[in-house]
Amino acid sequence: MAHEPEHPDPAALGRFARGEAQGEEVRGVVRHLLRRCTECGTALAQVAPELVLPDPRQCLELSYQDAIHRAAAVARARVGQLNKEHPVSRDFVVTLQSQPRARKLLLLHNSERGRAWGVCEELMAASFEQRHENPARMVELADLAFRVASDLDAERYGATPVIDLQTRAAAELANALRVGEQMEQSLKVMLGALQLLQHGSGDPLLRARVYDLAASVLRHRQRIGLTVALLERAFHIYRRLGEDHLAGRILLKRAITEGHRSEPLACLDLLVQAVELIDPRQDRHLAWLAIHNLLWGLVELGRCEAAAELLAESQSLYDEFSDRLNVLTRLWLEGRIASGLGREHEAEARFFDAIEGFNRVGKHLDAAMVSLDYALLLGRQGRLREVQGVINDILSTFRAMKREREAIAALLVLQDALERQRVPFYLIKKLREYFQRLPYEPGLRFDQVLS
Repeated sequence: MAHEPEHPDPAALGRFARGEAQGEEVRGVVRHLLRRCTECGTALAQVAPELVLPDPRQCLELSYQDAIHRAAAVARARVGQLNKEHPVSRDFVVTLQSQPRARKLLLLHNSERGRAWGVCEELMAASFEQRHENPARMVELADLAFRVASDLDAERYGATPVIDLQTRAAAELANALRVGEQMEQSLKVMLGALQLLQHGSGDPLLRARVYDLAASVLRHRQRIGLTVALLERAFHIYRRLGEDHLAGRILLKRAITEGHRSEPLACLDLLVQAVELIDPRQDRHLAWLAIHNLLWGLVELGRCEAAAELLAESQSLYDEFSDRLNVLTRLWLEGRIASGLGREHEAEARFFDAIEGFNRVGKHLDAAMVSLDYALLLGRQGRLREVQGVINDILSTFRAMKREREAIAALLVLQDALERQRVPFYLIKKLREYFQRLPYEPGLRFDQVLS
């Protein structure tokens, strides 16, 4: 004797009616309704009359696809509602940003306009725009976005979409806290975002974005293995969905993450793939960053002729992104290329200008790395006394700033070798590698680099 099929859970019917059900849950509800269950049809009519199926005697021709289209109609109606919200939300956020913090919180809490999906979206976008110019403001705006997401009406927008938005807002806030160097709080908020992710719709694009941002947070916590694993997951999601530009951005991040610990050739391969996938029409700054890192990879492998050609071809991109630090970094890059091509006078001039510039803006670790490149150039010319002067200058700067004692000790080892009338090229290169890894590996000892 056949058993009566089990009725869907009332909560599942509600999610189906609101367009929040996913995957197998949708299929299960539709299959059950197509069996002409008048009880569930009546229940559905009470919460969503627009989804009511015809009389059972008339539903023989009703297809599975028809039911899906009806649910999609509800989703389209919600999208239309959000589109109407956005202009009002944009104006509200513009007004909000001009207010002091206490007034911002009051407006969000007491104003109906402040409790809108579009306001959260606009605040997240405004926060992201501040990532280079004002990290503190980036954090403030991301925090406001998360507060709005946390207070959204689930009945108005749907419970699952609201969870997805809260997940996004939490991940963006964690990233903003990372940029603002609030590392402990950044990790705490990101763990919350990863937990929320498990309760949402399972949207693969959202999952990839959260993995991407979580990787950035974990990279600064020295969890390199886990960082790479998250980036790999994000990359495969983007490739599967045909999002080549986003996949290229992930490859670039992975190359930068692994740059100080992987084989240079492996990183160069990642960078070449990243440049091929990134679309300059979508993000010219990202395209510039990919080419810039590819140039450094070529120089690290001694392929200075190829680097010189690529730099000449990328002139317009470099001119477009010519803020002070980028100009100094370009001088350094040009010095390394000139040095590799034997153009020693040009290299020396570039290194000298870059060292002065980095010191002037307080980037003393970068100045030290350029100085070591300069020392290698001087050493090859047999200018031992000038090499000693360069190392003494780095030592004086580090001592005045009370930099890491380990770094000072490493410089003293190099200074001792120079005083014995030797040019320890190997030691200079290892010290440069040590300085390069130090920002990503606090507490790194020089002997770990030497081994």
